[in-house]
Amino acid sequence: MDQKQPKFVFALDTSDIMSAIRAIEAFKGYGIGFKIGQKLIAALLTASKDQVLDLIAYIKKSGNFVFFDPKYGDTLDQIGGATELIANHGVDLISVHTSAGQDMMRGAIEKAGGSDRIIGITVLTSIGDAECKVIFGDERAIVVPRLVNHGLEAGVLNFVMSAKEVEAMRPVVGDGKILVAGLKLKGGQANRGQKAVGTFEDAAQFADFLVTGMPWTRWKEGGFSSPQAALEAILAEIAEGAQRRAS
Repeated sequence: MDQKQPKFVFALDTSDIMSAIRAIEAFKGYGIGFKIGQKLIAALLTASKDQVLDLIAYIKKSGNFVFFDPKYGDTLDQIGGATELIANHGVDLISVHTSAGQDMMRGAIEKAGGSDRIIGITVLTSIGDAECKVIFGDERAIVVPRLVNHGLEAGVLNFVMSAKEVEAMRPVVGDGKILVAGLKLKGGQANRGQKAVGTFEDAAQFADFLVTGMPWTRWKEGGFSSPQAALEAILAEIAEGAQRRAS
């Protein structure tokens, strides 16, 4: 297994475009990635096409990684067209739901120009075991492996999951990338609405990417003096987990 430190991806979970730009400016010297999520996508769509592309170009020009996270899940025609359009603008990862079907996943891979750019969402970290049973018929520990294998059969290499599944899924995903959400600092709290939660340190032993928006949205709640101080605490925990991974 690759023993390098996993990359932290900061979630730009805001509907305020200027707030997103300020966060990018504040954190761009840390060598992290940035996630463009649905709130920001909606805000950008109410602005202009140029602002969407300008934000992607701005992040890339700073030498940072872009995770475009629309959580696509629709027909082959719809998602193939959407992934082709956004892939042409240089994003590094585009999320699709593995539960939306293998034809859709294959189409997304083809239109994005290859499987490296597609990442398959398994079960959202906002879904606990009880709700997972209602939706998928079983608990997360059973459903996530099923969806990973479903994605692998379609040619998907990379997957999103929680810290609860990442250790078991690491050998299954192999050289593909795993992104873990639903994370918290040791002794801290995860973002509101998260049900499948783990720590940065534990997840860093097995994941390739770790994502949260906490340093910008909840740094005061965590008792930090600044967003940068919160980010540095997270990066320190990730480094501790990476050391355990290498030992």
